[in-house]
Amino acid sequence: MEITFAELGLNEQILAGVATLGFSAPTPVQAAAIPAVLAGKDVVASAQTGTGKTAAFMLPTLQRIAVEKPGGTEKLDAKEPNASAKPNAADRKSAA
Repeated sequence: MEITFAELGLNEQILAGVATLGFSAPTPVQAAAIPAVLAGKDVVASAQTGTGKTAAFMLPTLQRIAVEKPGGTEKLDAKEPNASAKPNAADRKSAA
């Protein structure tokens, strides 16, 4: 029996993204790393190129940094940066 991304503890928002991208089951490195990263553990993984190492670390990391509210996960709008993230003239150093 194959393990699913849902069984690894990923939330509905992350699972929806994974499904949209067409992934149905985690690779072995993902199955091992995702629960550990979600638990806040340090993880070092070594696997062949193309085995999903980036997703193994980024999916749970995105979940951990998402803004959690009692009613669910707040959706963050990545289209518009907030004012504090926009550089201004005072932040720039002169190249001369």
